[in-house]
Amino acid sequence: MSEQQEADVPVACGLGVAEGQERIQRWRSLAESARIRVTREPDAVVVRYQSDSRVRQELEDLVALEAVCCPFLVFTLDGGPAEGMLRISMSPDAGPRAVDVLDSLIAVWGDNSGPSR
Repeated sequence: MSEQQEADVPVACGLGVAEGQERIQRWRSLAESARIRVTREPDAVVVRYQSDSRVRQELEDLVALEAVCCPFLVFTLDGGPAEGMLRISMSPDAGPRAVDVLDSLIAVWGDNSGPSR
């Protein structure tokens, strides 16, 4: 991919201001009630959550919504009996700006020092 093609790949949320703020609030509410820890990997942000059906359903709902407005993000949900995991990475064609986007995601869930409770 040429530098111009990389520059043309949209790496920005497609939501309006009000809808974007509402979506961020949903993510933050989920983090406040169920987040266990957040870690930043070289190519992803990994959020670990308490594992229960309500949390899993909200994660699935939010991931489905995000896939529409932020197609440059790749969401992977996994989980066990004690905790669930959400891994967020960038699509391969997002280009070099991907690092900035991943870094900004940490702010939605707070610092990565451990439990929010």
